[in-house]
Amino acid sequence: MRSEVPVLLLNGTADPQDPPSNVADAPELLPNSLVIEVNGYGHTVGQFGCLPSVVTAFFEDGSVEHLDTRCVDLMPAPPFMFP
Repeated sequence: MRSEVPVLLLNGTADPQDPPSNVADAPELLPNSLVIEVNGYGHTVGQFGCLPSVVTAFFEDGSVEHLDTRCVDLMPAPPFMFP
C-alpha cells in the first residue's frame, strides 16, 4: 500500500542499528518521502548541524517537495569514527 503522507527520513551513513539500506525502498513505497543521509553519523541525527532547521521547515511546509537540504552536504564529519 502506497502512502501520500509526507515523510522525512533522516539516516546516518554509519548507523549500525538502522543502516541506509533499511530505507532504500522508501521512495518507492512512500512516494511523498525524502531520505536524507548524513555522511559519517550514526543513529539519531536530527539534532546535528543544520538538520533542526530542515526538520522545522518540513513541519512548517508539510511537504518534502521544496525542502532545501543542501546544507546537509556541508556538515562536517563527527569528531569521532565508528568502528
